[in-house]
Amino acid sequence: IGAYLSNPVRLAHGLPMVFIMVMFMYVFVELKASIPILNPYSWDQALDHADRVLHFGTYPWQWLQPILGYAPITFAINVNYSIWFAVMWIVWVYFAFLETDSIIRTRFFLTFFTAWIIGGGLMAIWFSSMGPCFYGRIGLAPDPYAGLMDYLRQANAVMPIWAVAVQDLLWQGYNGDQLVEGISAMPSMHIATSILFALLAFAAGKRWLGILLSVFSLVIFIGSIHLGWHYAVDAYPAVALAVVSWMAMGRVSRWWEGVSM
Repeated sequence: IGAYLSNPVRLAHGLPMVFIMVMFMYVFVELKASIPILNPYSWDQALDHADRVLHFGTYPWQWLQPILGYAPITFAINVNYSIWFAVMWIVWVYFAFLETDSIIRTRFFLTFFTAWIIGGGLMAIWFSSMGPCFYGRIGLAPDPYAGLMDYLRQANAVMPIWAVAVQDLLWQGYNGDQLVEGISAMPSMHIATSILFALLAFAAGKRWLGILLSVFSLVIFIGSIHLGWHYAVDAYPAVALAVVSWMAMGRVSRWWEGVSM
């Protein structure tokens, strides 16, 4: 680790990217907390309706509940969902501190920032929504997610389901009682970025890692529904955003690195 961090070339590549990432995420967190001011939450009922219609009149969480509705399984899904933060930073640090520039490094960073600016910024503001876990709390009725949230609280009494505690903190922050703020459902940036990581692994020639990260993305998608964070329809634009951004930034990165298209 000492040799890695004392390499001047790696430091010259990595430290500016880490600084940019920290500043970018600071601005993003502030923006996310400001969504209800910029555009008050108004899309939850429309997304709820779309979820029901697109899934043949049944909510996706109801499909999953007979299979996943056991505390140990929910705990494992919650762990996988939380691992996303570690995966993101591992990928980020790895590519930030690469010793040489490359098309794939440039493509990753351009796609990452593009997806977050469009998805986590513009789309999140336009489609301002809170997600199933807050559906009943904001007074929408009838609440089709009440059964799911009751189950999650029961499971949390058996094994720690961290999503429940975080959702409570976010709700308190929304009401001005906590420092933790920032609620946004559409689109799911967990899905967008996990898809990006899989695309990145395949592009790097790491097929086994691409398959592993694809499974990781699928479990993230399932977890986003089962843990009450997202409507299923939050994921579909997120996947499209990741794929289209990745394809578009391929041409840009080749031009940036001076490689013939």
